[in-house]
Amino acid sequence: MIALPHLKDPLLSTARILLKIMIWGALILAALMFLAIPFILWNAGTITYGITHGTAINVNGHMLTNLHLGAHFILTLIGFLASVGALLLLCWQFLKILAAIVDTVAAGDPLIPENATRLRNLGWLMLVNEFIMIPIVTWSEWQLLTNLGQISPDYHINGSGLLMVLTLFILARVFQQGAAMRQDLEGTV
Repeated sequence: MIALPHLKDPLLSTARILLKIMIWGALILAALMFLAIPFILWNAGTITYGITHGTAINVNGHMLTNLHLGAHFILTLIGFLASVGALLLLCWQFLKILAAIVDTVAAGDPLIPENATRLRNLGWLMLVNEFIMIPIVTWSEWQLLTNLGQISPDYHINGSGLLMVLTLFILARVFQQGAAMRQDLEGTV
């Protein structure tokens, strides 16, 4: 393989530092989200009593009492924490793969088959993220809008997210072709 000399690029150095910070941040935040769930379940009675004490509200013609409001709040909160935790784990995995690609660029050898696989994996992670976001956003909007007596929510698929997925898959092909051409070139030298 033809390796370029080690690059001292300030952009790559900054990216590597920021990626390390974001990787640890995503992992710590995900852990906190998941650790909060048993805490909330353990203290559900105290939490709901403090929030809904003496409260009854009319939502779309239905009178919700303390028990309904408390259970609804706890389930909504747990669903939110689990969803955000799952998305943070996807983000953590995405950032780890991206950091590995940046490391190969910093080492001066980015056109390798592993980077094509990494880019393809980033594309799959983004696609999973898009499909996970559909029920999360729809459910969150439904919770918000129905509790406010508004119309039903409508989720629109994020065009920029799907464009990112397509871009990552195309870049994976470009890297795959570049690595293959490089191997052919090395075989002729």
